[in-house]
Amino acid sequence: FGKSVCSVGDINGDHMDDFLVGADFAEGGGLDDSGSVFMYSGLDGSLVYRLDGASNGDKFGGDISATDDVDGDGVKDFIVGARFADAAVAKDAGLAFLYSGATGVELMRFQGQTLNGFFGISVAGVGDTNLDGAPDFLIGSRGKVSSSGNLPGNAWLYSGADSSLIRHTVGPISGDLFGDEVSALGDINGDGAADYMVGAPG
Repeated sequence: FGKSVCSVGDINGDHMDDFLVGADFAEGGGLDDSGSVFMYSGLDGSLVYRLDGASNGDKFGGDISATDDVDGDGVKDFIVGARFADAAVAKDAGLAFLYSGATGVELMRFQGQTLNGFFGISVAGVGDTNLDGAPDFLIGSRGKVSSSGNLPGNAWLYSGADSSLIRHTVGPISGDLFGDEVSALGDINGDGAADYMVGAPG
């Protein structure tokens, strides 16, 4: 409990900022290591709602990040990574989920592309990178580029307008673990678009 934490602003209208806590080894729904995410009230610490991983070993909640308001309800939303979840294309490819902050309803889903890709090991709401008026999302995938490729790591930038892929960046050298951590930066070069940072600890 506490593998990941973040503030999400006031999601329940009580004029106090609320917060999320990830527990990626939790037995969500009675499943082994499926993982869970808990939304708590900043006013009194009470549980607002809980989300659980869908399968054994998903490690849902390994990373979480607040995003700007995607669904237009005036409340911030959030993204959750599940780095060991099985995607349609491969085992342990990883998944990431965008949720409504107000209700906890799933808004979008993103999936890794390769076996042991660990897609979703890091997630970040990064703001509007392509100047279309919608907030975008960065998802790290520290594993393989392809099923037969090496392990440089990846960072995937997605549109909050329609969930399409804006940019896929691959680490330069095998073993870099590029994408192990990702973060928003704001607009640091003054071009009006949000910028972001990717860590490569290898």
